[in-house]
Amino acid sequence: FRYLLNTPRSTPKPFLLWELGSLSMENRIIKQKLNFFHHLVNLPDSSLAKEMVNVQIKCSFPGLAKECGQYIKDLKLPDITKIRMKKIEWKKIVEKSIREKNKNDLIKEMEKLDKVKE
Repeated sequence: FRYLLNTPRSTPKPFLLWELGSLSMENRIIKQKLNFFHHLVNLPDSSLAKEMVNVQIKCSFPGLAKECGQYIKDLKLPDITKIRMKKIEWKKIVEKSIREKNKNDLIKEMEKLDKVKE
């Protein structure tokens, strides 16, 4: 955003993200992973991808299922491996939770900066 807005290098990234209402890259990735995990969980049982997700969940293998399971716990989202949700509902819940997480992350980052102390 610094290059697009032609701001100085000294402009803190959290301030830019806050002002533009944008998500940090970490939170964008989490959001995409959660939405993709929802897609995989809702595939037909005969699909190979669904079978792989089920094996990862059942055997606690490292991978997308374990990672998304942790995000679901951390963000206090409904466990989509046990209940079915419509795609639109899931996306709204994830968006709201990620926005809240992003807001808290940016506030924590801003509190560490020298420019905020004044």
